[in-house]
Amino acid sequence: MNIIPKRALIKAAASSCRYKIAAIGFNRKNEIVGITYNSPRLRRLGGSTHAEINLLKRCGRKLRSIMVVRVGQSSNLLPIETCQNCKDALKGIRILKTKI
Repeated sequence: MNIIPKRALIKAAASSCRYKIAAIGFNRKNEIVGITYNSPRLRRLGGSTHAEINLLKRCGRKLRSIMVVRVGQSSNLLPIETCQNCKDALKGIRILKTKI
């Protein structure tokens, strides 16, 4: 497994949400500038703040590309597609596909 998704796997495992998702942000030199995970919001309704939005708030202008990963119950990487709201918020930032 590539070292980058493995770091995200560890970070996503820290999420207390039902679906454990992490986002990794890269600068223009392809260096990691941040790794975040989804965080609970409106717990009684099951909502969460998406990992992509948390990363955007944390790293802002440094971001040039982003990779999103989902962790399954047996700590394996699963495919995930960024939602339309996150795509709109990340306009101008390249969204990388996770190789599983």
